[in-house]
Amino acid sequence: MQEILDQIDLIQEHLDAVVVVDRAGVVCYVNHAAEVLFNRKAKELIGEEFGLPIMAGERTDIDILHANGQMISAEMRFFETEKNGEVTYTIVSLRDITERKRTEEWLRYQNERERLLGTIALKIQRELNLDQILAVAVEESRQLLQADRVLIYRFHPDWSGTFVVESAINRAIAVLGETIYDPCFNSERIAKYYHGAHSIVNDVETEPISECYKQLLIGFQIRANLVVSIGFGDRLWGLLVAHQCYEPRKWQQFEIESLQKIASHVSIAIQQAESFTRIQELNRNLEKQVAERTTQLEASLDELKRSLQKEKELHELKSQFVAMASHEFRTPLATIQVASDLLRHYSDRMSEEKKLSHFDKIQQEIRNMTALLEELLTIGKVESGRLPINPQEIQLERFCKNAIEEIRFMATEQHSLKFKKLCKQETCVTDTNLVHKILINLLSNAIKYSPMGGEIMLTIMQPSEQSDRLAFQVSDPGVGIAIADQAHIFEPFFRARNVGKIPGTGLGLAIAMASAELLGGTISVQSEVDAGTTFTFLLPVQL
Repeated sequence: MQEILDQIDLIQEHLDAVVVVDRAGVVCYVNHAAEVLFNRKAKELIGEEFGLPIMAGERTDIDILHANGQMISAEMRFFETEKNGEVTYTIVSLRDITERKRTEEWLRYQNERERLLGTIALKIQRELNLDQILAVAVEESRQLLQADRVLIYRFHPDWSGTFVVESAINRAIAVLGETIYDPCFNSERIAKYYHGAHSIVNDVETEPISECYKQLLIGFQIRANLVVSIGFGDRLWGLLVAHQCYEPRKWQQFEIESLQKIASHVSIAIQQAESFTRIQELNRNLEKQVAERTTQLEASLDELKRSLQKEKELHELKSQFVAMASHEFRTPLATIQVASDLLRHYSDRMSEEKKLSHFDKIQQEIRNMTALLEELLTIGKVESGRLPINPQEIQLERFCKNAIEEIRFMATEQHSLKFKKLCKQETCVTDTNLVHKILINLLSNAIKYSPMGGEIMLTIMQPSEQSDRLAFQVSDPGVGIAIADQAHIFEPFFRARNVGKIPGTGLGLAIAMASAELLGGTISVQSEVDAGTTFTFLLPVQL
């Protein structure tokens, strides 16, 4: 035993706790350090079973629970003493490593905290979607603090606010979407948050807080809370809040600092997200403006092209007019000149009948020139869009028959003018004057270009697939129009190559087509040389 005590003296120099256990596992000696470690007197320990497995040469860590509830960590080692080859006693050396354990735990926590903060910062920085940024912030904060609930509260202009994002341990304590107006949130508290202050409540039941604030916290199942501000510049955007809902909690300084760091990252991320959103909006506006401007420029360019084309067409029209006028006006003017000269110089030798014949020639040529001028004025008005439209109701059958009677004077005995109505529609509303001119033009052409006579038919029908339109068809057995010429017959001054000496200006069909388009209609042609022609004038029933 003395040898054992000598070893114990050596161990005590290092202030370790020592317990000697006999072969039966009963404590037979403890030193003062062991009394302190176990928080019990030697006499209380000696004679008791040691109660822990003894394995020589092993080292292990144990936790010792004191009667007052305090937990002590200790490192335990075993040394055996032998006599005659048998173990007589086991010396147990115990060293208090509670502080070391706390330090190690603190370091581990610090490392983990820094790692998590770095992870949080990286996740936040990588996100540009504000909702995702806030979701990451609250979820990672709750995991870091091991809190019951972490949420972000966003201020409204009147300093009320809404819980816009939340992470909670269970749905029973969820408050996402709740809007609060806190009467206790006055200008003084607002000013503190502006300057980065934080708010701590360790236990709502015992903290000296205002009654209205206490009731607000209780209403949201809050037993303890930690609040830090989210802001940038002179703007207080909101609050990052951690809640303990079921028990009090003493918030540690490092927890406050951790939440503040996260709030700082969130503030930066919000600025970036809002800047990105503004940039996107600016880009969208810029793209819209560019698109609108491009459309305007394209429209202006198209308008310019149309104007240039119109100018070109007008120039060509003027050239054609000059050429036509020099040709079409020369013959009647020559006739008028000859007739007037004869009357001037030889009227005294002429009979009254001869004089009247010359006067008739002069008047007829004047009428021809007037009609030509009227056509030129009409096509000018149509081309410039200055031709007025006056919708009126037309009695279709009477209107068509009147047009045939009006043109009958042009027909010879070999011509047969007929009308046929193949629809139930009795009336239509359109410009009477323009429709009249179109029909007269088509009918007069049918007679003029059928020099050998034949049946001239005006038919009115209603296409089954277009019940809101009427079709006026004028057909003749005349000289027809070559396929190559059909694409140009509605152009001003154009005349088919097979008309021979049949008189005409080439303006009638151009005027007819332009008039039809003003009425919302169109004119088409089907023709074969020496087999006749059919013009179809489509017109809306209601203008």
